[in-house]
Amino acid sequence: YSEAARLKPDSAAVHNNLGVALANSGKLDEAISHYVKAVQLKPYYAEAYNNHGSALADQGKLPEAIFYYSKALEINPHYAKAHNNLGIALAGQGRLQEAINHFQQALRINPDYSEAHNSLGTLLLSQRKLDEAIYHYRRVLDVNPDLAVVHNNLGVALAYRGRFDEAISHFRQAVQLEPEYVEAQNNLRNILDQASGEKDPTDQK
Repeated sequence: YSEAARLKPDSAAVHNNLGVALANSGKLDEAISHYVKAVQLKPYYAEAYNNHGSALADQGKLPEAIFYYSKALEINPHYAKAHNNLGIALAGQGRLQEAINHFQQALRINPDYSEAHNSLGTLLLSQRKLDEAIYHYRRVLDVNPDLAVVHNNLGVALAYRGRFDEAISHFRQAVQLEPEYVEAQNNLRNILDQASGEKDPTDQK
């Protein structure tokens, strides 16, 4: 992409793609410079605004990320990925109901959007809305059954629900998928030790 940018310096798409490549390499400031160039060349480039927001979010600059995700959605209100990303940033700011609204909008646009199901499930789990969280985690695993973190999170929700056998199954699947997954290992050990319910089975202390 760097060579493409040299050969096509006025291509917004090339600058956006180079930004993505740089961001994936952890070169976030350089990535941002190319996203800025992309929208200078193509002012209504929703994908570049979204990617700019993601680079800022990776730098921990959530208010700025929210601004760029919102710009992307001003241009394209049906951009499911930007809704999901905006929801994650809003949740990081404690703006939970706004976050839920954007996750739900992402799912209205794309009902099979695994990332949005996972994002919404995680937020609902934090609010102890267990049945709803379980539903959304299951929707993720229907599409991609090999996500260890989702198996772990689903196990936590099931454990809080008192459905220990199902929780154990998902913690085991998480550990099988990622043998070094310490949180899932701890959850599995604790639930096996405390399945009687005398102690919170997800307490890792």
